[in-house]
Amino acid sequence: MQNNEIVTFWNEQSWEWKHHRPFGPALGEIRSFVHDQAHSLVAQLPHDATIVDLGCGADNMTYFGKPLLPRIINLDISPDMLKQNDASQKIQADIRFPLAIRSQSIDLVSSFFLMRYLSKENHVSLLKEIRIVLKPGGILRLSVPNF
Repeated sequence: MQNNEIVTFWNEQSWEWKHHRPFGPALGEIRSFVHDQAHSLVAQLPHDATIVDLGCGADNMTYFGKPLLPRIINLDISPDMLKQNDASQKIQADIRFPLAIRSQSIDLVSSFFLMRYLSKENHVSLLKEIRIVLKPGGILRLSVPNF
C-alpha cells in the first residue's frame, strides 16, 4: 500500500479508534491489559524519562494517563488520529521510514497495537530504528493484543 492509501485508511478509522469500537466485546479486557502494562513500564522509568508511543492512535492517554503528557512523544501516520489525541507532543510519520527522533534520546519505546498492522519486513526496519533512538539501557515494549 502506498503512503497516501495508508493515511486515508487510518484517517477513516480515527473516530472508531477514539471510541474504542475496533475492540468490540474485548474492550474491557484489552483496556485493562494495556493500562496495566503502560503503568508498569512507567513505574520503572526515571521521573524525567522520555517515552515514544508508536502508532499512538486517537486516545492513548487513557492508557498512560494525563500527568505523563509532557513526557510522551506520540507518533502516528494519521493526522486525524493525532488531532483527536490529547497529547502535547505529536509527530505525524510513517514508521516505514527513519524516525524523526534524535539518536539515543528515548527511555521507553512502546507500541500496543502497531505491530499487528505491519509486514515482517517493516518489523525488521522498525526494530533497527528503535535501536537507534533508544538510550543505552532503554526499554522497548511491543504488545500485540489478540482481539
